[in-house]
Amino acid sequence: MLIDNSNGAGLNREIFISQATFDSDGQGLVIRDSSYVSIIGIWAASSTIHQVFVDYNSTALLSISEGMIFNGAVYECPNLSNWCNGITINSGSFILNGVEVRNNHGQGIWVTNKSVTQFQIISCRLFENGQEMNIDGTLFIISNNLCNSNNLSNVISNTTSALVQNSLNC
Repeated sequence: MLIDNSNGAGLNREIFISQATFDSDGQGLVIRDSSYVSIIGIWAASSTIHQVFVDYNSTALLSISEGMIFNGAVYECPNLSNWCNGITINSGSFILNGVEVRNNHGQGIWVTNKSVTQFQIISCRLFENGQEMNIDGTLFIISNNLCNSNNLSNVISNTTSALVQNSLNC
């Protein structure tokens, strides 16, 4: 599913999705504009490139509560350096609350640069990913998460402007 501004109707949009399924495609959910996107109950699974992706040069605010981001590149992973991830955020902000991020061959959660700001990863389960979290954002909270059986350790940068606490095995 692609969310962008190609229709020219403007950027002041709010999108609410309930019980969403993105399964077995090239890319699951792709956001390329500055909308507010709220998802309650997500199943994003088995996509080759990304399960959830926010592109560069966006001020999108993505909120995902409950669900599963799962099986990134279970069938193939042509480019492990920047594909095969659970959720990739290149700009804007986001909240993950109560989401299970599991069995993605790349990063489970990848925040690529400091332009991603004021985000939260709270009460999530991160299991069996290539790397559970690779975080390079600013002003963020990572708290009360449970991690296990990930291949690579976390990389969390810029923690002077962050609160990272109370997670188990993360």
